[in-house]
Amino acid sequence: MRWTESKTGVAILVLFTVTTVCVGVLPPGIAVSTAAADTEPVVAQQTTPTPTPTNNTTVQHEHPENVSQSGDSQQVSAWLERRLANRLQGSAVELSQGEYERARGLLGDDYNSRLEQYVDVAGETQGTSDDETAETFRETQDQQRSYAESMQSYRETYEEYQQARRQGNTTAARQHARELETTAGRVTQLNKSLNRNYESIGNRTTIETGDAKTAISNTTRNVTAQQAEIRSQLFVETELTVETNGSAVAFDDPMVIDGRVTTTNGTAVADQPIEVTVFERSYQTTTDENGDFSVTYRPVGLPVNTTTVAVQYIPTSTSPYLGSTTNVSVDVSQVTPSLDASVSPSQAAYHDRVETTVSATVDGQPVAGLPIQSILGSAVDNTTTKRAGQATLAQRAPANVPAGDGTLRVAHRRDGLAVGPASTSASLSITQTDTELTINTASSDRRVRVRGRLQTVDNTGVTGQTVRIAVGETIRTTTTNETGWYQLTMQNVSTTDSGNVSTIQVTARFDGSGTNLGSSRAKATTTIEGDAGTGILEIGQPGDGGFGVPGLGGERLDIALLVGIGLLVLAGLGLWLRGGDSDTATTPDTSGQTEPSSNPDTPSLAQQWLAQAQAALANNDSKGATVAAYAAVRERLQRRADIPESLTHREFLTACADRVDTVEMRSLESLAEAYERATFMATSDTSTATAAIEAAQSILADNDDSA
Repeated sequence: MRWTESKTGVAILVLFTVTTVCVGVLPPGIAVSTAAADTEPVVAQQTTPTPTPTNNTTVQHEHPENVSQSGDSQQVSAWLERRLANRLQGSAVELSQGEYERARGLLGDDYNSRLEQYVDVAGETQGTSDDETAETFRETQDQQRSYAESMQSYRETYEEYQQARRQGNTTAARQHARELETTAGRVTQLNKSLNRNYESIGNRTTIETGDAKTAISNTTRNVTAQQAEIRSQLFVETELTVETNGSAVAFDDPMVIDGRVTTTNGTAVADQPIEVTVFERSYQTTTDENGDFSVTYRPVGLPVNTTTVAVQYIPTSTSPYLGSTTNVSVDVSQVTPSLDASVSPSQAAYHDRVETTVSATVDGQPVAGLPIQSILGSAVDNTTTKRAGQATLAQRAPANVPAGDGTLRVAHRRDGLAVGPASTSASLSITQTDTELTINTASSDRRVRVRGRLQTVDNTGVTGQTVRIAVGETIRTTTTNETGWYQLTMQNVSTTDSGNVSTIQVTARFDGSGTNLGSSRAKATTTIEGDAGTGILEIGQPGDGGFGVPGLGGERLDIALLVGIGLLVLAGLGLWLRGGDSDTATTPDTSGQTEPSSNPDTPSLAQQWLAQAQAALANNDSKGATVAAYAAVRERLQRRADIPESLTHREFLTACADRVDTVEMRSLESLAEAYERATFMATSDTSTATAAIEAAQSILADNDDSA
């Protein structure tokens, strides 16, 4: 094939790709970062593309040429179901072979990516069947990973148990054996849950799940048989018999339980320290020479409709005896507790710490284990009363409690239990706090970025408050994040002055009505160049994922930006084609040249990403901030060291260690780990995002393009 023919074919492909992206013909819900082939191995490697401000990549499904036909969502859904099921079954096989890390790995990042795609597609189909199936896939993933962890824990503890036996250390062997007993019980319960979920997946889809069920059931049977052998080697089985003073029971009418513990042949378990549990209550006692004991049971969290309750004997960890359980009949009556509460200090301002001390009693008898909640405006704290019936709760005074004399409410809210709902209140005086509002503006390309902070006069950030922004005659609102910062970006701001230049006033206002905060305002001006129609784009709002950019968790994409990118791609393609009309390609000498820039003051792409990370953090979007910080570093190092774009973030770390002498690898590793958690586990917080941005700033400074 001639070179020009080849380039023409590429041109057609690029034109089709750009048109596809701009018009948006790809199916909703499949816009993710990796490309899937028609078939996928059980263990597939996920490729993380280089983040760019616009993400045009999509994942094709099994028949991408049919995307516009009816029923496409069902085809994609079925394709994803098979991929998810393959990973579940592959994981089950690895479990049966004792490969626990590999079993969990098959249900890691790649499984999450497929599941996210499946959830998106489920949103496009009618009915709730797909949504319920998606939830079953998620539950099965969690349960099977937990099963793998429990199995690994069992095997490791079993090795310790065997070592103790070889050394003749019976005490340690019994301790390990009891751990094995607990873990084996957890394995059995997870096996039952997994069987139910596999049956559900098989019923909801056309997927055969029998192999996975068999693999896990066989693994569980092996554990059960092994545990029975351990039990017979080290322990003596027991029986528990009890008598009560009647079935009627209430907190103010306790049940007396007289019990006896013996071996299965009737020998008394004499003079043994034991634990007796009755529903949620636990009692420490000791058997006498006949194996007898007695406890007094006052129900607290026992549901009033309960008819039988389990009484359990639990031996100590070094005891040679196994525990045992029996049931007793109950007829539960509900009582209402008395709650007393006091607060300290009695006067507080915004963000001051307020402590509440609560005492719960019934007829003077302290009520331990009672769930208690304190409520002060939007600030809520929860705890449980201790043995003396007391509890201490603490919270910061929120903004939405009006200044003046007020109350703090304390309550036990749960109904239907032996100790029923109750509430009380304590007086608290709230004083008003003055606020200050800062504002900063920046403008370019007819966009105005407004950023600032709402804080008290002692520099405490005010969270969750509405700030009203006016740019000229255009008014929008935004909300402060957890440290008091706010941000709003308006685009296509119109100009009215001569010479296509306008100086526009920008005003930020906070109205403290209905709060304990004083109102405040701030003003600034900004200059707008160019002429355009009016319009607005709000960027960096909480929950937006950071600037509405796909690939950073955002929900929206500026179509005009996509079209512009498409035109730039086509323009560059045209230049490429015109430079290659001859059959022989030549490479121009670019030595000594620098990258052209129409505006030397324009920040680099890495700096733009870093700015977006900082803005996302200011807007309480920790995930978006973390991902954007990683994107900034990845763009800079990838370009400087000629690192391929197709590498995963882990492979990228290895490449940087080999090729970039100026990077501080510890900072880069921590940044990559934060990116991994934010992207694949959807976990990120303010401190993590802040650390990610600081790491990115340090790395970019050490690898400055101007250096």
